Amino acid sequence: MSGEKRNLCGANIKAYRKQRKLKQLDVVTALEEDFGIKLDSTSFGRIERFERGVWDYELVAIAHILNVSVQELIKSEEENFRPVG
Repeated sequence: MSGEKRNLCGANIKAYRKQRKLKQLDVVTALEEDFGIKLDSTSFGRIERFERGVWDYELVAIAHILNVSVQELIKSEEENFRPVG
C-alpha cells in the first residue's frame, strides 16, 4: 500500500492551514482543547501527506478550526475521484 492515498483532503487541509498562518501544533492543540480529539503533530502531518486516513469527526473538527466546510476540504480531489471497475 506504499504510495497509496489514504484520504481526499490532505492537500486542502494543509493549504487552508497555511493560508490562515496556523502551525500543525495550533490545529492539534485546538482539536484537543475544543473537541477533545487527541491527535499528535506527527499524525496530523501524515494526514496532510495523505499517509493517514481521517475519521469523519476529525474532519468536521478540522473544518471548524479552519473555518471552512467539509466539502471545501475534499472538493478538488473529489472532482478527480473515479470508481474502480
